[in-house]
Amino acid sequence: LSFVFQIDESKGAMTWTMPTGSMISFAPVTGNIQIIHTSGSSIMLSPTAITISGTAAQQVNISGQSVSLNGGALNLGSKASDFAVLGLKLIAWLAKHTHPYSFGTTLPPVPPPTPADFCSMTVKVQP
Repeated sequence: LSFVFQIDESKGAMTWTMPTGSMISFAPVTGNIQIIHTSGSSIMLSPTAITISGTAAQQVNISGQSVSLNGGALNLGSKASDFAVLGLKLIAWLAKHTHPYSFGTTLPPVPPPTPADFCSMTVKVQP
């Protein structure tokens, strides 16, 4: 097995390439650290972002007993443009929801909706 370790002093960068072609690079000038697998998947750590990328044929998995994603915004899908529904607030509104008609108003739904009727019990969002 032969590993290749390169230092580019002009760019202040170091790269460690494994026999398989996978590599780890450090660029102290930019603050970037990158791990690239021969398959094309990668992890990039920069001063402004952390990017985990897989190829079209790969899955990117994050697992644990509980996984929390914290940030100013969370987009699910590359073209995310719609909003997530807050289930408990929707249920409260639906439980009191009526319609006016010529003889008054309709009654609220019987039985009233519950979270089990249409809310995910595993995905939760912060209001």
